[in-house]
Amino acid sequence: MQNNNRLTFISVLMVLTLLVVTLFLGIWLKSSYRQEKEYLGKDLKTQYNDLVQQYATEHLKKQIKAYIEQNSQNKAAVAKEKSRPLIPEITKIQQALQQLNEQHLPKLIDHADSITIKQEYTVLQQDSGQIQYYSSIEEAPDSIQKILRDQVSALSSPNRNYTLISDQHAGKQKTGNPKPVTVRQTIHTNSALAQKDTTGLHQALSEMGNIMEDLNLLNGIDSVNLYKDLVKNIALRFKGLRVFKTPKDSNDLIIKDDNANVLFPGIVYYVSHYEPYLRTRLHTQFAFSIFLLLLCAATLFVSYRTLVTQQRLTIQKNDFISNTTHELKTPITTAQLALEAFNHFDIKENIAQTKEYITIASDELKRLESFVLDVLNQLHLDQGIIRFHKTSIRLGHLIDQVIGRYQSSISLQNKQLIIDQPIPELELSGDRIHLENAIGNIVDNAIKYGDQYIHLRAYVAGNMLTIIIDDDGMGIAAKERKKVFEKFYRIQTDKGHLVKGHGLGLSYAQKVITAHKGHISIADAPDGGASFIITLPLNKT
Repeated sequence: MQNNNRLTFISVLMVLTLLVVTLFLGIWLKSSYRQEKEYLGKDLKTQYNDLVQQYATEHLKKQIKAYIEQNSQNKAAVAKEKSRPLIPEITKIQQALQQLNEQHLPKLIDHADSITIKQEYTVLQQDSGQIQYYSSIEEAPDSIQKILRDQVSALSSPNRNYTLISDQHAGKQKTGNPKPVTVRQTIHTNSALAQKDTTGLHQALSEMGNIMEDLNLLNGIDSVNLYKDLVKNIALRFKGLRVFKTPKDSNDLIIKDDNANVLFPGIVYYVSHYEPYLRTRLHTQFAFSIFLLLLCAATLFVSYRTLVTQQRLTIQKNDFISNTTHELKTPITTAQLALEAFNHFDIKENIAQTKEYITIASDELKRLESFVLDVLNQLHLDQGIIRFHKTSIRLGHLIDQVIGRYQSSISLQNKQLIIDQPIPELELSGDRIHLENAIGNIVDNAIKYGDQYIHLRAYVAGNMLTIIIDDDGMGIAAKERKKVFEKFYRIQTDKGHLVKGHGLGLSYAQKVITAHKGHISIADAPDGGASFIITLPLNKT
């Protein structure tokens, strides 16, 4: 009872262990799934941002180029004047464009509000072929001051400073041209990017500041082609994913620019049906989890089977010790009683009675010897140290030796031994002692479990000898027929073991028969008992 409770407790612990391992693997897989989903979202956003940057860069280049071409035509006439030439300014802008690349453009947009911008405006005063330079607006005549103040008012804003730059030749009269007044607009900034004297980039940004005010990049980006290219790129990079402009499910992944700027704020795309893709990414984790779970389950199952086997072996060992004590005590006690009868009873002169007591004591000692030999032989077989000395054996003589050993036991139990005659006169090769013990153990088992008789017969089929030993006892169930050949195993009924024994006889018999290249099996006897069938090879003639 205590062993059963212990086994139940261990079984509960094993089941709980398996459940904990399963829970741990489930949590790990869920965490891995979330991590892969996060990585997928970042990869999709990277694809989106790269594509947007590419589109914005191309559009920016086109707008700048168009602006330059338009201003080149508008200022063609003014370029001919003696004011600061226009052609060098255009050349500077073109050089600045050449210095710009896709890496600089995002920086230009992000810091568009902190760029130092310089703008020059030239006011021409028609006069009698003279050009007048003034160091300030106040020095100019009233008519010129009005024009200059209108230009400055149009360009001014709350965050801008304007400085009228006077020419070094101010106040000198020149002939043949109108009077120019140059107004230079300066926007001050504290941006580290604008103040940094980066080779080429700072000069380019300064020259292009006035151009950026008129660009409208958001309206210029082709969202239709952007969507098509995004779908194409994602399909190539991530197999099975689909991109939509509207959400299909609440769990859709959202693609948008978290750091939206003036170039591209607010356009959002959605990716749905991404679960199969994530599952393919987790194939290794799934396979490892299943392997680990099966390994743990197999380990616990084998451990449980081992514990059950150990418990059964413990029970069998205890039964063996109990039965061995009985098997040893019974013949010793019987022989002792027979010998004491000579001293306490006057039977010395009764020769028949004397022989009877001597025969009883001799049979019990032989029984004790047989039991000891069974134990020793089983031990030697298990250790692999037993040696078979094969000789030519006559079958008739072998059967007579077995019957003679157990004849007294059959008579004492009032049972009948039936032998089909004649026993075939033939010879077989084997160890006589071990074959006699093996067949004797089968006969002894039939005597113990039989009711009224034991039936023995033998016949030859081809080159094989078949010996069949039947009894009319309770028989052996089909599920028990393999187990009865296990060491220490004995059939147990609701009333316990009906017959005393040590559980070694049938195990020893099977090993001996197998060592002689034979076979032993169990079937149902005609009268409902057990039928042991032994087959052995004959000598080749």
